[in-house]
Amino acid sequence: MGYIGIIILSSFILGWMIAQCFRTFENEEPTSYKVIGITSIVLMSFVLIFFCVGLREEIRYNALEDYFNGKVEVIEDQQTVRTYKFNQHE
Repeated sequence: MGYIGIIILSSFILGWMIAQCFRTFENEEPTSYKVIGITSIVLMSFVLIFFCVGLREEIRYNALEDYFNGKVEVIEDQQTVRTYKFNQHE
């Protein structure tokens, strides 16, 4: 499914969990439900952050792999501006 699918799915789940947690506060549910809801939201937020960082690292890894395989070539390297040439071997 990939990182993007997991991030989208976990975002929808996190939104649903936040809505359910607000309902427990509005309906005066027992305190244990409120604690479980808040704990679940925090844990799901960490999962979402984990997969976002993983996606970022995967993109970085793929870019370096393309560079070392010769698919991307650095033509001009200045202080902050880089120009890339894409080699079409396929």
